[in-house]
Amino acid sequence: MTTVPGARRGSPRRAPHLHLPRSETTSPTPQTPPDNSSPATGDEPDSRFPYGNLLFALTAHVSTSTDEREVAAPLHQVLDGNDGLLTRLAELFDAAAEKARAHDRNDGDDDAFYLAKDLADAATRLRGLGEDLHVVPERMVALASPSPSQPWRPFQPGVMAGVPGGLPAPTPGHAP
Repeated sequence: MTTVPGARRGSPRRAPHLHLPRSETTSPTPQTPPDNSSPATGDEPDSRFPYGNLLFALTAHVSTSTDEREVAAPLHQVLDGNDGLLTRLAELFDAAAEKARAHDRNDGDDDAFYLAKDLADAATRLRGLGEDLHVVPERMVALASPSPSQPWRPFQPGVMAGVPGGLPAPTPGHAP
């Protein structure tokens, strides 16, 4: 079994398989959500993961785009240091780390301590990644042919056709 870096001894976690087809990334024993929708198979979006589906749509948009400016737009949304996806994701991990710290009772059971540390470390790595890549949108635009009539502007919600604008609430309790 492959362990994830940061996992403590005695509690190995399986490393994710990033290149598996979407149908194989679901839990081996999927649960049916309360609304009786079933997990997706093949390349169908899985309604249990609206945030992942939005990123899947953005990735498809980037993959099919022929204009570097269109590619730079979602990169800006991900990498913006104040409101970008990586910044907000780091905040999510920080909040989860705080919840885990609340369960650390210093009673010899270190699960809460290690979970909080893993989450805080992940938040730090996400922030570092954002700092390392913060100029990527501008660099992507620089690859485009000069177009003085169409200067690049950071992506504004609702501008990209084919990418859903609103996010449905996730189905609680059904993540793998």
